[in-house]
Amino acid sequence: MKISLVVPVFNEEATIPIFYKTVREFEELKPYEVEIVFINDGSKDATESIINKIAASDPLVIPLSFTRNFGKEPALFAGLDHATGDAVIPIDVDLQDPIEVIPHLIEKWQAGADMVLAKRSDRSTDGRMKRKTAEWFYKLHNKISNPKIEENVGDFRLMSREVVENIKLMPERNLFMKGVLSWVGGKTDVVKY
Repeated sequence: MKISLVVPVFNEEATIPIFYKTVREFEELKPYEVEIVFINDGSKDATESIINKIAASDPLVIPLSFTRNFGKEPALFAGLDHATGDAVIPIDVDLQDPIEVIPHLIEKWQAGADMVLAKRSDRSTDGRMKRKTAEWFYKLHNKISNPKIEENVGDFRLMSREVVENIKLMPERNLFMKGVLSWVGGKTDVVKY
């Protein structure tokens, strides 16, 4: 079974090797064929060359590169377009989303969920302003929009191949990932961390 990690990066030359090594050495992922799709979002540092060097020695690393910085959302969608896994997991390269959660996401997916949300149960490491703006965002969005977006859930989640293919069918490209993923539907489950 193949699991694709979609990893947007911008000026992350120092963190990419750490992320790569952490993923490859994580024992609980070894039973799976783990593809890593790195999307270089117009970095000005050595990000692109580091990704290309890793990809040259690992056929399961897919390097994508933008000519300039387009932002995280376009990078995520580009990653979905190139990910070939049975399940796809967007994840940040800085490991703030712990890879130890990934086996739990896979378990819920194997039990029948089309999408498994990784929900932060503790935001105390975020600054007060970030916590407040996130709280206001979710309250406002969920008051005026439908479907609702699960609070304290970022882009870190697992999507089945079917969910990914449904997203790829959408003709729009300037999309809000969290909104699209709430809209696509399917059986959804949650893993709290």
